[in-house]
Amino acid sequence: AIHTYLTNVLSDAQHIVYARCQDLAGNTMASSFSWSFIVNATPVANANGPYAGFEGSPVAFTALASGGAPPYAFEWDLNNDGSYETPGQNPSYTWNDDYSGIIVLRVTDAENHSTTNQSNVTISNVAPTANANGPYSCNVSQSIILSGTATDPGIDTFTYDWDLNDDAVFEIAAQQNPAYNCIANGTFNVNLRVTDDNGGIGYASATVTASAPTPNNAPTVTVLSPNGGEVWIGTRNITWNATDPDSNPLSIAIQYSYDSIPWTNITQSIANSGIYAWNTTAVPDAATYLIRIIASDGSLTGEDVSNAIFQIDNVF
Repeated sequence: AIHTYLTNVLSDAQHIVYARCQDLAGNTMASSFSWSFIVNATPVANANGPYAGFEGSPVAFTALASGGAPPYAFEWDLNNDGSYETPGQNPSYTWNDDYSGIIVLRVTDAENHSTTNQSNVTISNVAPTANANGPYSCNVSQSIILSGTATDPGIDTFTYDWDLNDDAVFEIAAQQNPAYNCIANGTFNVNLRVTDDNGGIGYASATVTASAPTPNNAPTVTVLSPNGGEVWIGTRNITWNATDPDSNPLSIAIQYSYDSIPWTNITQSIANSGIYAWNTTAVPDAATYLIRIIASDGSLTGEDVSNAIFQIDNVF
């Protein structure tokens, strides 16, 4: 005879079955026998924990399982939304901001029996790393712009405050790139405080060196040719020597005059090469010409004029 038992109505434990045989006449076998079996238990899940970590850094989880019918499948719900989005027995996960909550482990055995277990996780904020950049330099009476930056392993936002006179009072509030007025010679400290949206604070400092402005000196020029007494025809080279005591680059303008007429440009803003080819046939013949060379460093100028008159005579 065959008899089917529904084991799903039995408790999870070891069970013993006794059998006795009897025919239709009511006769019973003189002996009896038994056998035992175990109903597969639901697996036991262990999410371990509690877990702790820091924003921007991975947190490793460790799951254990027992009972049921191995092997097991492990799944994690790391944001407690009912969706087991992370497979694996020992996964890692990175939170990009501080967090405190419940994580849930689900274990499923080979016979599709499942069970869950939960644990707590706490992710702490990490203070930002501030950078005041620098060092900075300026001239006295000049204003410069400071530059504050910050990094953070999370996705935090920042507030920038500055202490511009090194007195531990951050008087410039909520400005990332403030102006700094250089009012005296010397080297001074400026301090930056960066606060993230979770209250984490980072500090940084930089120096500002203020110096007296370097005085600018006018360039000097000497006309070399024509410098008086020459008679020029055709194309001739005007030559000069121009220098700047501050080594600033110079631009050159060349002018002529004769018979007391106003100075007239031959050329303007050429490089300080010391030589310029002038086609004298483009101007009237006269015996009272003078050449003027003007050198400019962009701020100050210097000039020189031929020492005496010279003649242009292109009439053949």
